[in-house]
Amino acid sequence: MERFFKDPRTIRKFRTGPLGLNIQQLADELFHLGYTRPSIRVRIQALARFGCWLKKCRIPLQDLTLAHTKAYVDRQGTVKSGDGKLLRMLLELLSRNGLLSQPIQSPADDGGTTSIVGKFADHLRQQRGLASGTIKNHRTYVAMFLGYRFPDGAVDLS
Repeated sequence: MERFFKDPRTIRKFRTGPLGLNIQQLADELFHLGYTRPSIRVRIQALARFGCWLKKCRIPLQDLTLAHTKAYVDRQGTVKSGDGKLLRMLLELLSRNGLLSQPIQSPADDGGTTSIVGKFADHLRQQRGLASGTIKNHRTYVAMFLGYRFPDGAVDLS
């Protein structure tokens, strides 16, 4: 967490919130996926808001489902933060860690967001000849859009 924030009070607030150290783990995953530090900071703050919503609604972490995240995104989420995709990533992380009573299955890669973004990046590289930094930037925004538009992971471009 120290890699993203300097104020010890802010770090403590995120670590002691309802999502606890799961925020740290997801932030590290985002960093390894190539997200920038400012982008990760925005996402950490969005996760903290989601954690406060969970606490306010008295939803225990182990009972969290896709329906809860969809309800949150419909009422509180923002396109700019990519809340739909971010919360899907959180659910997958919690499921992998065995913290959910009902495991969340990752969507199949054939036609999911990850597959489409990867194919788009290949197109930009091979057909358009764009630089890797430009491709990375485009990937981020396409992934954010698809994550917002299809928060459950099933992408239907038709």
